[in-house]
Amino acid sequence: MTDSISVLDKADILRGEVRRLELGQQGEQQAQRVRQRVQAVRTALGQLDSQLRVARAVVKETAHDIDLSSVSHGHNELARRAEGGALPSDSAFNAAKQKIEKAAASIREAAYEVWRAWAAERIGALPTHRLPMLKQADLAQARARLNELRKIASSNSLAAPDVGIFVNILRQLSDELHHAPDVPIELVSVLDRLTRQTLTLKDLLDEEIQLLRRFSIDHEIEVRRKTS
Repeated sequence: MTDSISVLDKADILRGEVRRLELGQQGEQQAQRVRQRVQAVRTALGQLDSQLRVARAVVKETAHDIDLSSVSHGHNELARRAEGGALPSDSAFNAAKQKIEKAAASIREAAYEVWRAWAAERIGALPTHRLPMLKQADLAQARARLNELRKIASSNSLAAPDVGIFVNILRQLSDELHHAPDVPIELVSVLDRLTRQTLTLKDLLDEEIQLLRRFSIDHEIEVRRKTS
């Protein structure tokens, strides 16, 4: 009898230990699930934060308003569901992640729309027709700055520091061009004709070709033979 009781007791203990191990395994699986969901939300929040930084930098430099009202979408709802130590469900985590991603995309689109219009306007206002009047060493640097401005203005991966870099380069190039001498009217006339329409060599006088070479613009002119 004693042996029977001893065996039963051991069986109960063993069943209890197995149950404890099962519960521990389930708890670990639950913890792993939560860690994955939290990491996904954290990644989405990081992307949202990056777009917020860009948007705020654009607002600061352009003085244009950008709607940031969607910034708390998803995050607040998830925080509410987690009140009192409650564990949000998978669907709650996924819904929050989707709302955060949607907010980031919305803010990005609005910021890029304002930025590209503003940047293009600023580049267009530069007196680039004075580039040929710069000294050769300064000319190369000025053209590099202009290319960098265009690159940042049309970037599809704009970062907050890029906005400040653009503004600084714009200021430097603008000052340099405004202090450059005026372009001879003859050169302006030739450049205007070349911009408005396609010309043949016959359409250009020898003096005009020499003028383009004298002001180092000849490398910007493309010559091709017409084929019949």
